Amino acid sequence: MGKSVYSLVLMDEVIEEIDKEAGRLGLSRSNLINSILAQHVSFTTPQQRTQNAFSEISKIIGAMKYLSVASEGDSIISVRSPISYKYNPTVRYSFAVLDLTSNPFGEIKAAFRTQSREFIYYVNIFFKMWHNLENSLAGDAFSGGVEAEISDGKYIRKLKLPKNIRAAEAEIVGRVVAEYIKLLDWSIKLYFKNLGNENQVFVNIENEYLKFASNNTFIV
Repeated sequence: MGKSVYSLVLMDEVIEEIDKEAGRLGLSRSNLINSILAQHVSFTTPQQRTQNAFSEISKIIGAMKYLSVASEGDSIISVRSPISYKYNPTVRYSFAVLDLTSNPFGEIKAAFRTQSREFIYYVNIFFKMWHNLENSLAGDAFSGGVEAEISDGKYIRKLKLPKNIRAAEAEIVGRVVAEYIKLLDWSIKLYFKNLGNENQVFVNIENEYLKFASNNTFIV
């Protein structure tokens, strides 16, 4: 969707209140005015679609005691979760929206901040396994398979619409992203609790991923 510059003549007092509200919401003046006008004419803006998706993620993730969720600006929401390991690391999941009308429309990132090379070694093994699992179980749904990047302690998953889906509904995106993060977090925790028995762990994770896929025909 394009944007253009328009000249409006508004009362100074109105702009003063708009700026106060924009500051409270963490929005720019233009974005807030655009949102107010869109609501008045019953038009859903890309920003509103993003916020609808974020609201769904917050509702689902917020019910999990061991996960904390926070918005980071207009287009990123993040989740933090502790991992039971000797270095007490924390994994940060983030969902960044590019445009819910484009393809790819966003990305999910899982990242650890640690200096332990041993820990990163195990994390990278897990992420390679996870990517292979995703491609084998969900890759056929996407043109070019599941697109992801793996680097030291990070997994970045591009979010593309499946070939049979024409548009991404915000609430559905939010729900599936939240369930995906929950599954990934559960899988990472299971993996680190059972180091040395990875083969059986991967079988268990595969079974849970299959359940996730069957319950979410819209697979991100």
